[in-house]
Amino acid sequence: MKIVQVIGSFSRGDGIGNHIWELHKIFCAAGYCSEIYSQYQNEKQQIKKVKNISELRNVKSDDILILHMCIGSMVNRYIQRFSCKKIMIYHNITPPEFFKKYDINFYRMCKQGYKELKQLIGKFDCVAAMSEYNKKDLLQIGYREPISVLSGYLIPYYEYQKEPDQRIIEKYQDEKKNFLFVGRVVPNKKQEDIIRVFAYYQKYFDSKVRLIFVGNTNLKHYVEDLKQYVQMIGVENVIFTGSVSFAELIAYYQIADIFLCMSEHEGFCIPLIEAMLFQVPVVTYKATAIPDTMGQAGVMMQTKKPVVWCQVIERVLNQEFIREKIILSEQKRVKERMEYRKQEKVLKEYRKILF
Repeated sequence: MKIVQVIGSFSRGDGIGNHIWELHKIFCAAGYCSEIYSQYQNEKQQIKKVKNISELRNVKSDDILILHMCIGSMVNRYIQRFSCKKIMIYHNITPPEFFKKYDINFYRMCKQGYKELKQLIGKFDCVAAMSEYNKKDLLQIGYREPISVLSGYLIPYYEYQKEPDQRIIEKYQDEKKNFLFVGRVVPNKKQEDIIRVFAYYQKYFDSKVRLIFVGNTNLKHYVEDLKQYVQMIGVENVIFTGSVSFAELIAYYQIADIFLCMSEHEGFCIPLIEAMLFQVPVVTYKATAIPDTMGQAGVMMQTKKPVVWCQVIERVLNQEFIREKIILSEQKRVKERMEYRKQEKVLKEYRKILF
């Protein structure tokens, strides 16, 4: 018997890819035969043990297939040919409307993902979701079978103990306060709303501030729109780093004074956990799966009015007892997440859906 994880596109650097890889290691350590297959793999971070889906052929009736569903892909259809136990773990699909203006191909992939998600109703022995929000999404689409909600992503916390890039620290540790957001620069994450709040804060509260967007900037037209918006409203010190090394990522978290998130669609949002791990106070918009991720930690906002956000940010940055209270709440949340990472707890949870 072997456990086979499959996904449309595998990247060791993102949250889903890291989760799959950590699961693979835990399965192997527990004595199971574990394999990973994908249609595509990030060329810069290729792992030999991750095979192309075309190589998946010899699947026996006592094997277990785990589909990680997150976008439209031939993988979602390909695995239906095998007569074995099948499990779907739903990571959520970004609503395609966010991408219609900027990337027609990704728009179609997301739209295809929702179509395939509906077609897969009733095709799995077990369905699980990575958050309560994701479960609600499945129910709204039409899933009626029991849906397990998993405890969340397996974040490789040990990697965050590595040395940060000192050049970043030396460059940005100055008299300016650093506002940080980490994640792909894409429309659903609403970087323009963060810029709007930052501009208001810079104009009316404190000019000695800097906004840093860390993350992939491959969606060129959206990035261009953001940069034009920055110029139009006359805000200064807005930085787009593009993709960074892991050492650089750690450095950006270390120099951050506050983490802002105004995303309108997340299936989980791992950078929130990363920010809390580095004791960076988080102020985030309360949307989709973000309440599931945050728990009782940080500050969650139910409005996007810049003046309200800036009043909160001002208190977080300048009132020590408020800042300490927020960081304590975040440390508690991170401890809960790290407890889940223990191998025996992960195996106990996954055995319930695997066997």
